[in-house]
Amino acid sequence: LAPRRQRVTGPPNRIYEIHVQNGIVGTAIREYPDKFKDGWQNQFTLGAGSKVAIAFDGEWHRYRKLWRLVTHEVPWIFWVDDTGVLWTQHWDDVSTLQQLATGVTYVRAIRAWKNLNLPDKDQGIVVGYIKSDGSVYYRNYCQLQDLSYTWEIERQVTEFVGSAVSLNLFITNDYRMGFAVEDSLHDIYWYITDRDWAGMAIAPEFIQTSVGGSIDFIPITRE
Repeated sequence: LAPRRQRVTGPPNRIYEIHVQNGIVGTAIREYPDKFKDGWQNQFTLGAGSKVAIAFDGEWHRYRKLWRLVTHEVPWIFWVDDTGVLWTQHWDDVSTLQQLATGVTYVRAIRAWKNLNLPDKDQGIVVGYIKSDGSVYYRNYCQLQDLSYTWEIERQVTEFVGSAVSLNLFITNDYRMGFAVEDSLHDIYWYITDRDWAGMAIAPEFIQTSVGGSIDFIPITRE
């Protein structure tokens, strides 16, 4: 599921969904709130598959001391077909269909942080996936310095050396993102990225100091 929010001050106005039913990948939407009780409305199918994920692109905005993702009109969807190929598409826009990886057994996606003051500091939409040998990889859909967007190359989470069976992604309050990996022994490992910047969209801060009354300066010697 992925909620669409198009105003920072408002709630989501629609929920998008991708699923596997009887081995077929399908999509649906539901208005939010569903005032007319229409429920889920099926949209389009994508053929045979096994695993799916969904994530909106957008911009982070600060509202009432919290960051909210103001999303684009429609989400990106991801699915693993019956041959293990991982595909992505910008909702129903077939011109954006692209193969991301092969030999994939599991997929997850998330919109990570993006610096509003420095456009090229974009962690992007992160797509994490497990390959048939149990290794963990990811790709990012990021904005570049020239303001264009691209899918970056495939990268492996080399810190994980086990055999993965499950995967989840998360973001932290200090502008990092992380991978939660379950291995074949049912142990769970967390891997969290370094910080790319100290603050995401902090306005310039000015500190003004003054001295009231009298002060004494005491020399300090260092041994």
